[in-house]
Amino acid sequence: MLKPFGNILLLLGLCLFFLAGCLPNLNFAVGRQDNTLFSLGSDSANYSQISNQVVRTAATQIGQRYRLGGESPRTGFDCSGLIYWAYKQHGINIPRVTTSQAKVGQKIGRNNLRAGDIVVFRTRNSPNGLHTGLYAGNNKFIHSPNARSRVKLEPLDGSWWGERFMYGRRVVVPRFAQGS
Repeated sequence: MLKPFGNILLLLGLCLFFLAGCLPNLNFAVGRQDNTLFSLGSDSANYSQISNQVVRTAATQIGQRYRLGGESPRTGFDCSGLIYWAYKQHGINIPRVTTSQAKVGQKIGRNNLRAGDIVVFRTRNSPNGLHTGLYAGNNKFIHSPNARSRVKLEPLDGSWWGERFMYGRRVVVPRFAQGS
């Protein structure tokens, strides 16, 4: 007699388990390499706070040497390595290479940039012709430009970078903004 009741409870439990995945979720999300979004978790801070923390983390590396393929303070950074490292320090995994960073998250125009957005430039100096940096706000960005330089903060509208700016990529967004 208990067996049918147990089966009903099991079935009910499975239904609740699957329905839980359909409930609204206002957590925060991060752009993945395949340009989809996933949750950061329910205990995450405000998405703009996370983005600002990523910028502050990247800023701690200003003055650090450039190193092709570098992705840590110990080795130095190339352009995409700096962004990869800064996000990783906050538990956010983004693609490691420039061409993939140029596709992650949501495409953003220059006038809509927010601190923490990845900025993408067409330079033709690197093998793939792209360069990435991290928008810091106030029309400035942090990046690791090349072997003749170090990690630095520069104006986005300077004569060199302003002419080569393509677009931004928003990586951290509120989950409810996914459909936007």
